[in-house]
Amino acid sequence: MRATGWMLDASIDRHQHALTLWIKRDGKTRGYTYHGFKPSVFVYTDLLTDSEWTEGRILRTIGEHPSVVHSQIVQRFVDVYDLEQKPVIQVFT
Repeated sequence: MRATGWMLDASIDRHQHALTLWIKRDGKTRGYTYHGFKPSVFVYTDLLTDSEWTEGRILRTIGEHPSVVHSQIVQRFVDVYDLEQKPVIQVFT
């Protein structure tokens, strides 16, 4: 979507790996569906001390949550919105 509008709602279809965003623009509401979507969480690794936490332990802790069926670190990068450029890992759930 190239135009700006208001996001009214969002829904995830985990079976079809699809994310639908409901956008209101110019008085009309329309749903935009993105297929291949995989839910993920972001973990700021600087909040964890290296001696206590490893990537494996982070994954195990996330995996213990009842709504998480699978977790995997997919990329490591720094937060572009943070002036300190803190390290972040993205975990698919």
